[in-house]
Amino acid sequence: MPGSGKTILASALIDELLKAHGKRTAAQKQKRKNGFSYYYCSHEHNVDEKRPFLRWIVYDLCRQLQDYVPESLAEATDVEDISDDTLLASFLSISKQFEERVYIVVDAVDESQSPRDEFLKILTTIGVSEDYKHVSLIAIGRPEPDINRAFGASEDKHKLSLKRKPAGERSSPQKTKEQKKSHHDSVHANTQNAASSARMRQKDILPGTSTLEQDSCQSDTEPENMDVEEYVSQQLPTFNASSRSKCTTLEMDNIYVRRAIEIYVHSMLKEIGFFQLYGEHKPFALEIQEKLAAKARGMFRLVSCQIELLRNNLYNLDSIRRAMDDMPETIFDMYGGITRKWVPGGVAPNHVARNALALICSPTSEIPCAEVLVEAARMDVSTNTSLIRFSLKTLRELLGCLIKVTTLKRKPESVFSRNEEGVIFKQVLPAHYTVTEFFYDKSTAQDPLLRYFSQTRKSNRILELQIAWTGLTRFGQNRPANNAKIPTRFEEYCLMVTDKSLRRYRATITEEKSIYEIVFSCLKYGSPHSSHMLRPRKAFPTWFLVAAPGTYEKDDIPVNENTTILVSLMILDWPEMAKKFLSTFALKDRAVIWKDMFTFDFKHQKDIAKNSKLVFRPQTTILKACVALRRTGFLQALVDCGADFLGEPDIIYYALERHWGNDSTAFDDSTTTDVLLKILLDAGADPCPKGYVFTLLQFIVNKLEEPWVHTVVHRLQYRNGNINMVGTPDSKHPYLEEDDDYDDLNWFVMHPLKICRTTSPDWGSGPGHEDEVEQSRTQIDLLLRQFGAFETDEKQPRGLRGAAGLVVNISDDDDDALA
Repeated sequence: MPGSGKTILASALIDELLKAHGKRTAAQKQKRKNGFSYYYCSHEHNVDEKRPFLRWIVYDLCRQLQDYVPESLAEATDVEDISDDTLLASFLSISKQFEERVYIVVDAVDESQSPRDEFLKILTTIGVSEDYKHVSLIAIGRPEPDINRAFGASEDKHKLSLKRKPAGERSSPQKTKEQKKSHHDSVHANTQNAASSARMRQKDILPGTSTLEQDSCQSDTEPENMDVEEYVSQQLPTFNASSRSKCTTLEMDNIYVRRAIEIYVHSMLKEIGFFQLYGEHKPFALEIQEKLAAKARGMFRLVSCQIELLRNNLYNLDSIRRAMDDMPETIFDMYGGITRKWVPGGVAPNHVARNALALICSPTSEIPCAEVLVEAARMDVSTNTSLIRFSLKTLRELLGCLIKVTTLKRKPESVFSRNEEGVIFKQVLPAHYTVTEFFYDKSTAQDPLLRYFSQTRKSNRILELQIAWTGLTRFGQNRPANNAKIPTRFEEYCLMVTDKSLRRYRATITEEKSIYEIVFSCLKYGSPHSSHMLRPRKAFPTWFLVAAPGTYEKDDIPVNENTTILVSLMILDWPEMAKKFLSTFALKDRAVIWKDMFTFDFKHQKDIAKNSKLVFRPQTTILKACVALRRTGFLQALVDCGADFLGEPDIIYYALERHWGNDSTAFDDSTTTDVLLKILLDAGADPCPKGYVFTLLQFIVNKLEEPWVHTVVHRLQYRNGNINMVGTPDSKHPYLEEDDDYDDLNWFVMHPLKICRTTSPDWGSGPGHEDEVEQSRTQIDLLLRQFGAFETDEKQPRGLRGAAGLVVNISDDDDDALA
């Protein structure tokens, strides 16, 4: 059962091992008499614990041997290359270095990720195989079916099972000296010591109690003058290795634990005002103490929740008695009773409890302190509102025994300079691991009243993102008057979570409408949080990339604020979100965005766009900027949403301005350019815009880029375009300024076939490229001729058919057109 004390028992066993073998002199350590190691499994690891367990015990025991390392490990260069079999063999070799025994304690085997057959196989091998007869192993965990099969399959294995003894069952006879000796020599931990240690650990957690053997703890039925160890030895059944018994029962609901619980109940009730009022009514107080101790069945966690439930029934003595009679018997039922008071329509703000519990139970939550948790908990993501009058004290009263509040030893880190002298920071944690288990349990999700509070890793991630993004929309609104310029710790948390989500959790954001609608509003240029992006640029790198001041030239930002959102998505290269965003607009409204002009300065993002003059040109558009940054996926998304290039006559040249590429993240720039050409030409871009000194086909033939030529001639044929066409002399150059000298570029007056024969591309200038250049010349020549190119130095009348196809004059100058 959850909270029955399995981990306390494991801790007590470890304490006994440390007491017996941990405090050794240097001479004793040199003798290597005994070794010991312990390992706690955890569901938070979310892995099969086999390999982590082997790695830890190998490391731990090597350390105890003054860094002894077996040959099988000494030869390895990378720990990841070491197989599990090698680790197990290494453990065997290491364990034999100890003179007597090696003790291993493994707790919470059931928390290892399923299937855990390999982990169980390792444990049973160490626990049963004759090769490991010098190793004592105890594994503690819930009796899951696979664990039962593994540990119950062999008669050589012994289980120590925590069970509550049925009512009326007699205790086993007192152990004989021979039995005790046999037990001590067995391969398992000493049960009597374990019970004593567990008792000691229970004692340690009782507030205000120094010993369990106080007069106030003595039971009326307890034998007088009996030694504690003697009494416990009578209560425990015989455990004899030679008998090969499969299961030994250890009763956890014994007289000493029950009396200890009564003391705990007494100390807790004294803190409740109602019981302070009725403190003189001794019979009633004793009645409550005895009933709660009996119902707790040896579990302190259970009784702490019972007391929490009583707080809601403190009207009179009869109401308390009725509550006692109706008290749930399991820890999960207890949690359910506490949680049901928060269901919608209840007296408590249910979203606060849900938010707080989800954040403190999540294994991936990054809440730095209680101050941030309180701010996050009071955020109602469904209405974008926040409860102002809510504090840590309110949260403690609301969640009660489900949480514990501790003081942080050091203040949480911050990227902002803060004056927090004298401030004591606290953190909020689940009071017990069973709290997390309850809210993650499938039965909680299936209960109609508790479903709102149930959790999964995915739901917690969604809620965390909802809170962070909603909090970002309220940036700067709730700061203290004496420190209004510095973001609060909650605002810093929102910046951190949202920055990370823009890089790591895009899929989750895109799937959740409740998140991405908030994201759009935060991506507008000039959002309140963007003014804090200059100094902590390393702390929030994605926000610095998107929202840093200076992205646009002063007084030359897009007219439509929706354009700034689309620009932010383009910088992030997030086409999926661009489609989501544009789907909210009618086609006529999207056309306004395509034509919106602005001056885009990308100096702050040199790692994204290197040496790109295009993005610094005045009056660009989202389409031109997208081509310049070579965002092929993003450009295709815009085309899919209805973008056209009728208002962008020269956009085809943008794809070729730096034919080796502007994007440092593009591994194959030639391929990227080819994709850009296909997208633009297929979406209606003019392949031969008027008023330029050379055509697109002339330019790419001059570069001898065969894939590009193939792409262009196919699309020219589809449009009945003129393969032999050249540019307009004395017109503008698409890449050079008017006063630049480009007279030496005489190829722009040649038709494509002649350019192909005479050009010397930059990529073929080095030694060893002669064959590649000639091969490209041959392939391009064949392509051009196949689609209608022919050699001529004369002007030909329009409409005349060429040697291999229809020739259409599409030049802006009839006199200079070549047919």
